[in-house]
Amino acid sequence: MSSENNTDKQFIEDVERLLAGEAVDTGDVIDEDYKRTLEFTQRLMAMRDDPRPVFRSSLKARLIEKLAETEFRESTSAVRIPWWRRPVWGVVVAVIVTAVSLSIMWRAGVFIPFPAAAPPAPTTPTVPTTPTAPTAPTTPTTPTTPTTPTEPTAPAETTVPAFELVEINAVPLQTAYAEGAEVSVTLTVTNHGPDTISLRPFPPEIDITSPDRGTVWEMSGGGEELSIEAGNTETYYFTWNQQDSANNAVAGGEYTITFTTYLQKDDRIQPATVSTDVVIY
Repeated sequence: MSSENNTDKQFIEDVERLLAGEAVDTGDVIDEDYKRTLEFTQRLMAMRDDPRPVFRSSLKARLIEKLAETEFRESTSAVRIPWWRRPVWGVVVAVIVTAVSLSIMWRAGVFIPFPAAAPPAPTTPTVPTTPTAPTAPTTPTTPTTPTTPTEPTAPAETTVPAFELVEINAVPLQTAYAEGAEVSVTLTVTNHGPDTISLRPFPPEIDITSPDRGTVWEMSGGGEELSIEAGNTETYYFTWNQQDSANNAVAGGEYTITFTTYLQKDDRIQPATVSTDVVIY
């Protein structure tokens, strides 16, 4: 009986070392069943990760409990079965296989704990809205004083020089004359200004020119002064016999007759010139 108890104790110690990850030497074991049981247990333990201490303690307690129950049942039996052939060895092996299987399944990721629910994100406190400053009352606009209409400005009187209000024209009786015919030109002077003006010299100076010969005839101005009152017109008639200054008949062609005099008012004097063209054929 003492030998069997020692063997049971030795078996439990060997199992405990296997669960702790230590190697068990089976070379000194005489019984083949005992030896095969330990070697099988070693191969199973080599397939799993190291169990946690709580798991080892629980497994050991469960093993001892089963061993005690089996010993009690066999103590009441007439025939005693060697410990390695008793049902307890099947229980031990079953427990070890279960432990190893759980370890393998744990390593394979079968028992993956549910992820903890993420804590709710902290709510950002709402910043209180700054109260809007009351709008200052608008200052009433002062009514605009109606603008007094401006009196229309009378146009400034433009003073036109007196000489610019004098109109002088030289008009031939006809524009073309036959050779030897007398050429007639009428000179008119009209005073459109408000004041009397004077022409001096009168009759005016007269020049007759040709593009080919230059001056062919000329006459100096007279020694008289002609006064023309406001609004009046004075007329001077001029005739030319188609002779040059040497009393020779001029050849046919185009000739320009120019009249030159001076307008005078008070101490102001301004020359006045007018021309006309005739053709001799």
